[in-house]
Amino acid sequence: MKPSLPFAVLLIMGSACEIDDDFGRSNLADSPGERIGSSLEYISKMIWYQDDKVLLHQGHFSVLDLNGQSTGRVTQEQFQEVLGVTDGGMAIGILAHDDGTFAVRAVNLEGSDYITLSSGGVDLPAGFVYGDDVFYSETGSDFRQSIFRHNVVTNQKVPLMEDGVPLAISPDGTRLLYSQNQQYITYDFEEGIHIPVASVNDYPLYVVWNNAGILGYFSALTPSGESLQIRNLETGSVIAEPNSVSVSRESVVVSRDGQRYTYATTRCGNPYYVYDCYDQPTLIAINEGGLSGPARELARHQLKPEDFQLNAGTGAFAPDASAFVYSLAGGIYYISLNE
Repeated sequence: MKPSLPFAVLLIMGSACEIDDDFGRSNLADSPGERIGSSLEYISKMIWYQDDKVLLHQGHFSVLDLNGQSTGRVTQEQFQEVLGVTDGGMAIGILAHDDGTFAVRAVNLEGSDYITLSSGGVDLPAGFVYGDDVFYSETGSDFRQSIFRHNVVTNQKVPLMEDGVPLAISPDGTRLLYSQNQQYITYDFEEGIHIPVASVNDYPLYVVWNNAGILGYFSALTPSGESLQIRNLETGSVIAEPNSVSVSRESVVVSRDGQRYTYATTRCGNPYYVYDCYDQPTLIAINEGGLSGPARELARHQLKPEDFQLNAGTGAFAPDASAFVYSLAGGIYYISLNE
């Protein structure tokens, strides 16, 4: 699984150039990844799953093969959202019916078969994938968001609770984190008990529960736009606020262990004043840091203003966070994060 040019060669060949950020400090060299493909369609989400394959959500589902550097369309149907990919290679997508209701469907990425997990919900389901289990909310006609656990191998659907939105699962798989009325609560599967964790007004873009704790990634509204804020949900404390404004929600991508994350932004501010940012370059920055300490920048890809497109800024980490693939300005790029 390795595209032809390693990260180190990119630096040696002069693809990188030293730049200053908006605060006047010398920053990490502009280190874009290797362009491995093109995409003329809007990519709203990428998920790096088994082997060297990446799911592309472009309304329909496509698969990017990192060995063959090719894409292939898997579905003709248009999905509103994708929740994840199971260990067995089933993509979990959300379909919208003509009557305004929603369905949760598991699609085999190696074939054309599928399983309908839920159908008829009156609001867009939310949830995540854990192994071959799918945790998702289903909103009934009474607008209560019931939480279900559905195994796609046995096709067994188990109700967990009558009100809430599933967010994450503990590393040992014994506890579920869910939100209910702006309250974060953990549910112990074995004991059947619910324990409040924290009260937060905002809804997170990402939640990662690792051995060090529960990490939430939020978009915080500022006078200059939306910035990224990382919080410890168990203590409510803010861990980091990267120096960026106008963060694209689709560009916030987090590795499974929660220690590496990305965002794309128009760098249109500094500590002293804010100015019009529509003519500023857009970049995607790859950072490392979480509960373990301050973040550091690993790599960045900065675009020229004339290259900017609205369909820019999403990506996916390798399962072990050793590499990252992303889409910017119609191109798909690969970058190694090993040092």
